Amino acid sequence: MSSAPAWRIAPNRDLLAVAVADVVAAAITSAVAARGVATVAVPGGSTPRTVFAQLAARTLPWAQTCFVLGTTAGSPPIIRQAISA
Repeated sequence: MSSAPAWRIAPNRDLLAVAVADVVAAAITSAVAARGVATVAVPGGSTPRTVFAQLAARTLPWAQTCFVLGTTAGSPPIIRQAISA
């Protein structure tokens, strides 16, 4: 397996959101098929909003999918302090 990233270029933000949602949906489906559960870390902020909209419109195994926040914004201050130390 190559460690080099596979770069994909999309002509606009909407098509990029579709492409990212395709990859995430495939990963969710694959994980649930293999392990019965999928865990997805998502960033905070408004940047991934268009990807979330694309995913929400799909039929995926939502009951077996857990999303975790990959940001410290909602964390207690002690966690943010520990990470920034």
